[in-house]
Amino acid sequence: AMTALVAIEAKLDPTVVIGTKLKEFKNRNYRVGKSKYLIIEACEYKRSFLNFHPEILIITNIEADHLDYYKDLKDYKKAFYEIVEKIPKDGKIIINSDDKNSLEIVKNAKAEVIILNLDKTGNFQLKNQVLITPDKKIKIQPSIPGKFNLKNAANAAMVGLILNAPIRAIENAIKKYKGSWRRLEYKKTKLPKTKFIDDYGHHPTEVKLTLEAIREKNPNAKILCVFQPHQYSRTRLLLKDFGKAFNSVDEIMIPNIYKSRDSEEDIQNMSVDKLVDEINLHNPNAKNGKSLEQTANYIKKNHKKFDLIVTMGAGDISRIYKLL
Repeated sequence: AMTALVAIEAKLDPTVVIGTKLKEFKNRNYRVGKSKYLIIEACEYKRSFLNFHPEILIITNIEADHLDYYKDLKDYKKAFYEIVEKIPKDGKIIINSDDKNSLEIVKNAKAEVIILNLDKTGNFQLKNQVLITPDKKIKIQPSIPGKFNLKNAANAAMVGLILNAPIRAIENAIKKYKGSWRRLEYKKTKLPKTKFIDDYGHHPTEVKLTLEAIREKNPNAKILCVFQPHQYSRTRLLLKDFGKAFNSVDEIMIPNIYKSRDSEEDIQNMSVDKLVDEINLHNPNAKNGKSLEQTANYIKKNHKKFDLIVTMGAGDISRIYKLL
């Protein structure tokens, strides 16, 4: 989304397909441009991103996911090796220096690899919200919280530089970006005083970093996170990581697990109570919400205890707003 807005601000008129809806795209997930540029947010599930032949590739990070399809992390990384091989010699690959799996898979790339350094060394640094290149400095000031969003914005700015976008256009586009549908999205409810945020995060790292970003912006708030895991299989395979993902909030409620591509074996081997027990090893304030309906009733009765309530997940968790 940020990369697209940089290109639009620079009057490059790209065609865009992304994984969520944008207000700037009239609440659609695409726009049709008239130039040669196509910007795609590509997904690795079932290796679908290998259908594309990009000339510029951003890899934000590589962590085991979609383990209902991939055998393990090695198999998962193999797909990324294949996409890296597709980038031509005159292409560019942009990665972050703090992601060891990304650093590993670009070692034999034909294309130029641009490493965005977060440790204040190298040709491309992100330091104090400024992207420093050998010959330019760009302010990176997105209007949304989170260190991961600073990195995302810096990656988008790098694409802008590669496409010769004016620095002012890059800075303006990043500053104007206020988020997208179900990504740290503030929601209106009839419940006074308590703020609500809805988010799509469903991988442990996404959950952890998103909640840390919310805490960073609201250091003294009492926060309830209502998290609906997506897939019994993902919850089981990444259980230990999920257990450590909620340390930035005061209370956690798990209403149910959203079934998607799960086998009977997956369902039998995982439950809400198992996840609650794992979270309670690290944050002793997790509980089973029993269902979306019962969780909504709990919120109606107890919302005044919280300054902020965060709903998270990739299933039908946002249905809770109709119940509120």
